[in-house]
Amino acid sequence: VDNVQDQELLDFLAKKGYELSTGRIMGEGLQSLIQALLAAVLLIGGLILLLAIFVFILNFQLLITRFQTTLQRLHHLGYAKQALAGVWQPMVIRMAVILPIVACILLIGSQWAVSTWLAGQGFRVLSFPSVVSLILAGVAGLVLFVANMRCIRNKIDQLT
Repeated sequence: VDNVQDQELLDFLAKKGYELSTGRIMGEGLQSLIQALLAAVLLIGGLILLLAIFVFILNFQLLITRFQTTLQRLHHLGYAKQALAGVWQPMVIRMAVILPIVACILLIGSQWAVSTWLAGQGFRVLSFPSVVSLILAGVAGLVLFVANMRCIRNKIDQLT
């Protein structure tokens, strides 16, 4: 059967007087608990990622505010706003590229270590992360880059 928790199956077994081994049922309950825990970990991880992006945005806004008078003077001297925003672009690009690469390396290493340990316990788990995980790391880097560049440009527009 697809679901050992199905009420029709349990009613049928009770009606016929059959006994059911509870080991499989407990395994199904454990599986739903693990799925709920994984969903909670995914939610918490997403919140941490969102907060990290906000911290990076605030960091660059603080840097721009720190150099506010210099930026205003350069703008009055004739520098374009895009050129002033471009000063921070190499830092943002490095951050948006290096962080996902480091995250992928840590993900690959930790998944390999956990899968090796679980293999010793008798469980089979993939030793390499899924392509979706690696793509999500790239998307997170892209979101980090776009969000920071947009906020930098907006902050410079406000100052000049």
